[in-house]
Amino acid sequence: MQPPNPSQQEMIAAICAAFGGDDPASCGDVPKAKVLEWMRSSDLQVQGALYSMVSDAARAGHIRPALQVDDYFTFVLDYLERCIELDDSREWVDSRYLAGHQLVAWIVDFWNNASVPREKLAEIKRRLSALYKRGDDGVRDAVLNAVLEHLFEHQLIANYFQSWESDPILSSAYRDALLWVKKKL
Repeated sequence: MQPPNPSQQEMIAAICAAFGGDDPASCGDVPKAKVLEWMRSSDLQVQGALYSMVSDAARAGHIRPALQVDDYFTFVLDYLERCIELDDSREWVDSRYLAGHQLVAWIVDFWNNASVPREKLAEIKRRLSALYKRGDDGVRDAVLNAVLEHLFEHQLIANYFQSWESDPILSSAYRDALLWVKKKL
């Protein structure tokens, strides 16, 4: 007989305990297989708890064997996209603007890391485009203000998004983000 699925709170408690709770120094080895299992949860609170642990280098360093880009790419992108789209305000869920800022840091890190396959950047760009196009005014504002404006502070990344200029829906976001960067400088 299959054991019952753990509740949201039980999963969050297990994640926090595995990563040392309030004391990251007390964290032992965290099995990669368990982390990958937790990543399959569709619960945004569970995803948020896990994201907070794996995005903390000190805690993530305890995952054995270490996570590779392909292990966490979809999980992180799905989580941050859902945060921007839903703007959920529960305890473990990042606000849309914080998620946007974290997405910027992630993209810039990928951009500067030649070992990250460039297809990953293309996927992020495609997903960001789709998010903007299907989003309401709040989502579009977050994509523009929390993501694009800060991404475009990096000229090469702004150039990478230049194809948005010819899209009837994305062009205004592209131009507005460039304008913000020019004003800031």
